Parts: sequence; structure tokens; C-alpha cells
Amino acid sequence: MKLKEPAICRIFFSSPFRGLEAEREELTKKYWPQIRSFCNAKGLQFVPVDMRWGITSEHSDSAQTISICLREIDRSDMFVGFFGQVRTRIFSVCVRCVCVCVCVCV
Repeated sequence: MKLKEPAICRIFFSSPFRGLEAEREELTKKYWPQIRSFCNAKGLQFVPVDMRWGITSEHSDSAQTISICLREIDRSDMFVGFFGQVRTRIFSVCVRCVCVCVCVCV
């Protein structure tokens, strides 16, 4: 895979703005450090792109959310999409079905 910027691996992580918070937190705390370590071992800088941190209420109010996300996807080398739903409740514990889609941006 050819990177868009030399020595930088930019990965766009996408999910609904509401829902899957626990899964995204696990991703950032458990898996991002592993991805960062893997990239560092290959001489790359890992740059996660997570729009939870970049969309302000002003952007939302002026309908800029989609154009900002599309611009960031275009800058990224890879797209990881999270989709899921609550499937059932067992003893007051939510069981979720989460699907992860990974695409290489070209």
C-alpha cells in the first residue's frame, strides 16, 4: 500500500455519532497503542482520525459535517467503519453485534 504522505499512516475511524461509545473507547485504549507500536516498528507515524474530536456544534449547525468527513477520508490511507446494534439483553447486560469494515483509500 502506498501512503499518501511519506512515513505517515493516517486511518479514518467512523461510526455513528451516537452509539458504540464503549467499543470506540476500547479501540482507542486497547488497540490504538498496538497499531501505533506496529507502525513505529515499521518507521511510520500512526495518525488516527476520529471525527468525534473534530466536529463542533458550529460545523453541525452550518451543515459542514459531511464535507469535513469526506475531506478527512480523502486525506486518509485507510477507512475503518463501525456499525452495530443491541441484539439482546442477558441479565441486564447488553449484547451487541458490531461489524467492522476496513477499506484502503486510493
